[in-house]
Amino acid sequence: MIYYAKANKAEEGGYWIVFDDLAGCYTEGDTLEEALFMAEEALNLYLSCASAIKAPNNYEGRQDYYAVKVYPHIATALKLRFMREALGLTQGDVAGRLNITYQAYQRLENPAKNNITIKTIDKIQRALGIELVAI
Repeated sequence: MIYYAKANKAEEGGYWIVFDDLAGCYTEGDTLEEALFMAEEALNLYLSCASAIKAPNNYEGRQDYYAVKVYPHIATALKLRFMREALGLTQGDVAGRLNITYQAYQRLENPAKNNITIKTIDKIQRALGIELVAI
């Protein structure tokens, strides 16, 4: 999973980075390389703490936009939530299909608490009829 960051050259030197899809997620650096390195850290910290996160838009090919990778454990939690919502299911609905508690399911969608196993991913995919990750 990736989000796109827009790089802006600062008048005083250096660069500042903003994620158009994530209000309040920005960083800066003395060089473009440093700013993009800081952007990966800022993005993943933001995604692990924020509650209202929307799926990323595709800015590929647009000038001054750079793809920034989401850490795998965070991407898995978010992708699970986005797919559940697309299916029109509640967390309770999915917990019931997986035969786990509501609280246990909530942790699967929480980027800060997610420690999902391949076995659990397989169980989710079969219960929901989706492909969560390509292995």
